[in-house]
Amino acid sequence: MKDKSFLLLILLFVFSCQEINEKNIPNSGNIIDHGEFVNAIIYPDTAAFIINDRVNTANGIKLSIGSYQDFSATSLLKFIYLPDTSNELDSVYLHLYPESIFGDPEGLVTINLYQPIESWDESANTEDYWHNPGTMNFITSIEVVPDDSTTIIIPLEDKELIKSWQRDTVTMNHGIYLQMNSSDFLYEFHSFESSNTTYWPRLMYKVWENDTTFYYDSTNIGLDATIFDYTPDGAENIFEIAKSKNNLIISSGISAHTLLKFNLKDKLPKEAVLYSADLKLFVNDYNIIDESEGNLLDNPDHDGSFFIRLITEWNNDFTKMGIDSTFQYTNILTQTDDYLNLSHSYKKNFGQFAIQDLINGDINIEGLLIQYIMDGQDISVKRIYSLDDSVYAPSLNLQYYKITTSGF
Repeated sequence: MKDKSFLLLILLFVFSCQEINEKNIPNSGNIIDHGEFVNAIIYPDTAAFIINDRVNTANGIKLSIGSYQDFSATSLLKFIYLPDTSNELDSVYLHLYPESIFGDPEGLVTINLYQPIESWDESANTEDYWHNPGTMNFITSIEVVPDDSTTIIIPLEDKELIKSWQRDTVTMNHGIYLQMNSSDFLYEFHSFESSNTTYWPRLMYKVWENDTTFYYDSTNIGLDATIFDYTPDGAENIFEIAKSKNNLIISSGISAHTLLKFNLKDKLPKEAVLYSADLKLFVNDYNIIDESEGNLLDNPDHDGSFFIRLITEWNNDFTKMGIDSTFQYTNILTQTDDYLNLSHSYKKNFGQFAIQDLINGDINIEGLLIQYIMDGQDISVKRIYSLDDSVYAPSLNLQYYKITTSGF
């Protein structure tokens, strides 16, 4: 006990000697006399999640195709730098580099390539058209054994198609629409946003300079987008089941954001000077539909990092919401064992800036929004315990000094 008391005295002494500014103390004009160090756990008054099935996948580092657990994915791909028409291309091959496999593939699968008839950009997943694009011209198909390390090489034998891409990369080149016949897994390939440029999609070809001379070349400069859909079978809608069980969801592909409202102004003293704040969300690792199974939709290859964003206003049905765009720490929440929380450095930042600014009256915080950092990357679903669980309810764990102040 003697050692702990000595440590507390040292902490208070260091705090009293540091530079006093608006981030350290409320804007009262007084100086610190003495105070009490408090550990507090605050539970939210409201918890919910909202779904966005048209998230922008432009920055996703993967291209996904296939179907798994009622989720499906198709992809658009376009190469924008090709030799001009004076050089005829021959022996053209599309190379796709697997990044991971999500699900349980068995046997051969067929990858189909089609020619889109409409122009598109990387935000295609936000447009209704690409979720039901209608008939497209068939280009080719290939049967492959699913593997997360073997390059998929697809011959493109339609020379007229390739020539049309060369003639006009803007109005004629609509690229390729990729689809896979599968109901049990998603093939995930490196996209043009992948950090490893070696594995970007690549078009390999032979270029004829004249009737007798040729050389081999390639391009890996282009655009892509993944189109995600969710078509549950009858009552087995995981989002509706989660709501009925008072669970929370954080997901990507079909994006779900968790919302928490704490009413902190009513629960914290005005004299509080924050040392740290930690948001803690417990993960439910069981299948939403069948509780006897593990969560089959928690993608192990998805980057397990999450944003906390500040909600400045919202209405009761969450159809209108204001977000403070100036506040956003990358990689702020990560999973530790069976819960999501902040690393040590982010706890101090979150407490001494966001929460302290709320107490000081510098900003308004109606609630917190938690989302995957890469919520347009691939399919991944985190199931989170909510308010009705007395042991695993979400919480905001605060450490602060409750200061007694005195004037001059």
